[in-house]
Amino acid sequence: MLHPADTERAAHALGLEKLSLAKEAEEINEESRRLEEQAANELASRGVLQSGMFAGRIATIHQNRAKRMVDTQIELRRVTLRSAPELASDEKFKAPLDSTNATIDRVLASIPEHLRRRGFHVSIDAVHPRDEQMARSLKAHAQREIEILKHRNGLETIKDKEGRPKTEIMAAQSPKLFFPTAQELIHADLERRGRILLILLKSYEGLGGVHQQPGGFNRDYFFADMEGVNKYLGKAPRGPDYGPEQPRVLMAFREAWGLRKKAA
Repeated sequence: MLHPADTERAAHALGLEKLSLAKEAEEINEESRRLEEQAANELASRGVLQSGMFAGRIATIHQNRAKRMVDTQIELRRVTLRSAPELASDEKFKAPLDSTNATIDRVLASIPEHLRRRGFHVSIDAVHPRDEQMARSLKAHAQREIEILKHRNGLETIKDKEGRPKTEIMAAQSPKLFFPTAQELIHADLERRGRILLILLKSYEGLGGVHQQPGGFNRDYFFADMEGVNKYLGKAPRGPDYGPEQPRVLMAFREAWGLRKKAA
């Protein structure tokens, strides 16, 4: 049975995860709407709006939307586990798997409706086999990622039992939580780096330094903290996470910051 303080912490962590997921889902849905509109305009100008090409483009947009939502859910649960490790039981890992599977089914089931809104009359039976295959692929991806998360979390727990100092609950998140190696981070697609950047920035809220009231996030302070340079009053920076590869990591995140600033 959990201690009351652990129960309260877990509830707050899950609440923050839910709010963060809703915000991320809004951005993903808005991006999908933009891509759908772009595809419709492009193919209409070419006179092939009522074609298999159009149906394929729309289906791909929403298949990618489902995958992005799944990846975001798993990434946010990874953050939650750092704040509330008591949520790492096998029973608790079932919840995100069920949630990602439900997301996949919901998004893929919406594809015929998105086509009908564009005046494309398609039978559900016509797209069902391909959607079923994609659903199986995405669910296998989700299960694999959650298993990886479970095992990584187990390794962290073993290290803590061996005497490693535990991360403070209010400490900013490290990018190594999402990218264990510099190569994984550097070769991650720009959109994923952008999503992780937002999660990392969120973890600085209320700590001062990188995030201050008023003023918001300070770009220079954020990258100084990642680099291990103390440019502001407050906690000492934790130092570079990736050793000699840190400059390339900083460049990858600066690119992601530029993308987010441009999108805003």
